[in-house]
Parts: sequence; C-alpha cells; structure tokens
Amino acid sequence: MLLAATATAIARSGWSAVTTRQVAALAHVNPALVHYHFDSMDDLRREAVLAAMAAEIERPMSALLADVPLPDAIAACVAAVGQIDPESDRFALLYEAMLEGSRDAMMRAVLSEAYDEFRAALTGRVREAGGPAPEAAAVVIAAALDGVLLHRLVKPDLDVDGLTATLVAALQIPHPPLRRRVVRARSA
Repeated sequence: MLLAATATAIARSGWSAVTTRQVAALAHVNPALVHYHFDSMDDLRREAVLAAMAAEIERPMSALLADVPLPDAIAACVAAVGQIDPESDRFALLYEAMLEGSRDAMMRAVLSEAYDEFRAALTGRVREAGGPAPEAAAVVIAAALDGVLLHRLVKPDLDVDGLTATLVAALQIPHPPLRRRVVRARSA
C-alpha cells in the first residue's frame, strides 16, 4: 500500500517532490506510519521503484524467457514493451527512476542490479541460440528496449512491430529452420 502510493506520487510529482504527507494521503494512512516502516523517504522511494519495476518487467521478461526461438522471444518482448502506455504513471515512474539513478549512487546500484539480472538471462538465451557475442548482444537488446520506451515517450504511436527483424538481423541471431511436417498418404 505504501509502495504503490509512493510509486504513484513519484510518477505524478517527480522524485524529489514526494513527501511523507503526500504518500500517506494517497495510501489513506497516518503519516507516522510511513516513518514507522521506512527510515527515510529515499529508502521508501527506492523500495517503491524496485517493486514497480519488478511488476513492470514481468511481461517482457516472461516473453524473453518463453520456450520459443530467440527471435520470436525478442519479438514478444519488444511487443510487450511497446504496449506500455507512455502516458501512464508506470511509464513516468520508470523514467523518474532512471533519472534519479544518474544522481544517486544507491539508486544507480539498485537499477544496475536489475539490469544485470535481465542481461544475464538475455545472455543465456543468446548463447543457447548460437548468436555471436552473447554478452554484447544482451546489452544491445536491453538498450534497444530502453530506446523503444524513450522513443514512445515523444512518439506514442511508434510502430514497434518492424523493429524486431532489424534487431535480430543486426545481431546475427540465427532463427531455427521451420520443421517440415511429413504428410503421409492415407491408404483407402
């Protein structure tokens, strides 16, 4: 309840404008409860961002780790990122967190850990698919996903469907050949 209220407050007011009273009002609790559970507003904001990011990247991460060929997984992941509404509080929260990460070493460490986890999973998928330079490919794919989010911020109607083929081709990720079904003639 406090984490969701804090995430909403960050998205609507910006990282540094969030106050204990604002969070308490959004959560419908006494402001003292905020201080009881968290040592500082920075701790509360970081925890709120972590919880929101975990929920936000669940769909793209599930798509990426699905038991399908990697190019198809990347397409599903890009599509999931492309479905995030750029005018939503969740979208604003992601960018507020990134911006704060550039100013606050602790927030940067939190974001870095989340990115490392995502890139490790992605590196494993690229390696399994036989793609060259799996670590570098994972960084490029993650950066491309961030880029899709950034571009949709200023161009909400960006068509993300065509991006996947170009990304997969640029990274030289092999697509497994289609399995041909053997059709046997029926005997009458």
